[in-house]
Amino acid sequence: MLKDYKINLDDSSREISERIKKENIYTEFVSSQEQGFIRFINYINEVIDMLKQKAKISPFIEIRARIKDTNSALNNFFNDKLLDDVFGVEIICASENEINIIKNELEKYLKSTRSKKHDKPNGYKAEHESYSAKSSNIEDIEHWHLNKDDVPVVECQFKTIEVELNPEASHHDYKKVNKQEIQSKLETQTLEIGKEIPRMWVSRESGMHELSYKEIIQRIYPFVDITTIKEPEEDLKTK
Repeated sequence: MLKDYKINLDDSSREISERIKKENIYTEFVSSQEQGFIRFINYINEVIDMLKQKAKISPFIEIRARIKDTNSALNNFFNDKLLDDVFGVEIICASENEINIIKNELEKYLKSTRSKKHDKPNGYKAEHESYSAKSSNIEDIEHWHLNKDDVPVVECQFKTIEVELNPEASHHDYKKVNKQEIQSKLETQTLEIGKEIPRMWVSRESGMHELSYKEIIQRIYPFVDITTIKEPEEDLKTK
């Protein structure tokens, strides 16, 4: 669906800067798909909980989800990169056998529109599947409204905890930045969630939990001392 939005980029008014045009288009697209994505990740969480309850997988599976922030998306636009991972999910498993069990269960009702397997020399090993709902009247699919137009294609990445904990397999962006500069910046200003940093969720016992500003910063920049960073005004009001 985002492809349809991209087609319109060159048709927009020349009176507005190219970046503003693309930013508005991207924001509109994300807004139109956000609620469908949340239903999608809640559905995945329910499927995995069911497998845990039946003792088919261990209780230590973690689900992470995120919506790519506008700045990252625009960088891909301007670098002519394929923007196919706006909505993403990571599923961290104890073993490759658990990956297969979870994938087999999900693929009873979800179809993969794009599949990639990674097995890199640095130890990064993962399976990436871009999922959408199958066309069916399956009760679960109907219950979660996964066939609605507001549900995007979601890239799901499956990997083991061994890969996740391997520092050589990590490709965090923070390795390319000045850590002291980032720390200083965060102590004087906040980054806008959705525009400068992604919205993020993780699985908890109570379901999928949306991360707070500080929790997102911890995940993106694990080297930052969050006790000294500036918080958004709305977060301070809720304390």
